[in-house]
Amino acid sequence: MKAYKLSYYLVVTDLLDEASDTPNRMVYATRSGKALIIKDNIYQLLVAGDFDKVPMEMMTSLLANHVIVRSSEDELTSILEENEIEIDNGDSLGYTIQPGANCQLGCDYCGQEHTEKTMSDEHQEKMLLRIESMIEPRHKGLSITWYGGEPILALKQIRALTPRLKAMAKKHGLTYFADMITNGLGLKTRVFEELAGELDVSHFQITLDGTAKEHDQRRITKKGGNTFDTIVKNIVKATNNPIYQEKGCSIVIRCNINNSNKEDIRNLVWYLASLDLKDKITFDFQPVTDWGDNEASDNSMSKEEFGAYEIERMIEVIQLGFTYNNFIPTRNHAVCMVVDEKSEVFDAYGNIYSCWEVPYTPVYEGSDFQYGHLDKDPSEFRKDPMRDWNSSIPTNDSWCKSCKFLPVCGGGCPKKWLEKTPACPSFKFNIEDRLVLEYLTNRTNNVAQLLTETS
Repeated sequence: MKAYKLSYYLVVTDLLDEASDTPNRMVYATRSGKALIIKDNIYQLLVAGDFDKVPMEMMTSLLANHVIVRSSEDELTSILEENEIEIDNGDSLGYTIQPGANCQLGCDYCGQEHTEKTMSDEHQEKMLLRIESMIEPRHKGLSITWYGGEPILALKQIRALTPRLKAMAKKHGLTYFADMITNGLGLKTRVFEELAGELDVSHFQITLDGTAKEHDQRRITKKGGNTFDTIVKNIVKATNNPIYQEKGCSIVIRCNINNSNKEDIRNLVWYLASLDLKDKITFDFQPVTDWGDNEASDNSMSKEEFGAYEIERMIEVIQLGFTYNNFIPTRNHAVCMVVDEKSEVFDAYGNIYSCWEVPYTPVYEGSDFQYGHLDKDPSEFRKDPMRDWNSSIPTNDSWCKSCKFLPVCGGGCPKKWLEKTPACPSFKFNIEDRLVLEYLTNRTNNVAQLLTETS
């Protein structure tokens, strides 16, 4: 019996330079999240199992990057055990705080129900006590995501909580980081300077769903008002503000895409390039999906169609001079916050969740997804059905157990799988194109090593 075998968790490109006498392939090992460029004749030795003909130095690299594994290894078990170990030993605490339940917008795909409720002083106190009770000696960082509704509408609560969260972090020797998911409508200069300055919010996600033509049909105020021009002006002013550079701020433009606006997203990218934002913002292209039971995905592309569409947009933003991160997904031990029992979402009513898609969404009220409340003793909390996601993969109904992308995907979205909706990410459908992009642009951030040996 041979000592080694090719890992099951591999993606291999076609020949990259067929005209060469010694063409290359890129081998992407999802178990390590690394890609290696190797000669085709070496790859053929690996496929044939002729590992004794592969140079020892190369074998060492192939083993280190999980291109080759021990023949006796049960890789699925190893991956899930690695995930659990990394989660249990994680040195950062992450919390999502929804200080208010209101939002100015009435987006056509949003599943939330908004009210003017903001987090009470009493619930702020209880939340801070709960967060501090989670801190252990192994922890080195505290990360806060401000979310909503629209968090800027609850700026009073953010002002009250931030100094106390920072003091808590300092008391326990933790670094402090904060980001915000905002619609950008209220991100005026004064607000941006306060958030990025004394409130230490350094990263912002802002959604633009096309140019004014499309965006203002989808992301309008509840009274029907347009929002595109105001949001873009706020982005331009923020990125030109000296604080943006001084504080190391970043803005990612999220585009929620379906068949209605897919053509106009190209116009948006070109328009933002014309505003000299190329070195100041990045993009995140995402398909519109169902939120709760609102059937928002009815007009969306198929996963295969979106995968091809995404590659077109990625190439375009690169050609225009924008930075595009993460051509190749990295190893992902925690699919999202739901698998870490110390990561929680707190809403303005004092409810506690493991997933930020659940709050203010009527279909989840009273469900196990809403598992706790700040006014209750933890002994009264429900068992959240998503917390055991990793241990359930070998026996649940998802096909994650047989998917080569499990180490970098982790399942995509456990909640959607529990709702019988496959949550496969777009890179599953365009990974070879992503690998070729990595190769052609000579990027090395996820490429483990250039292997050129031919014998």
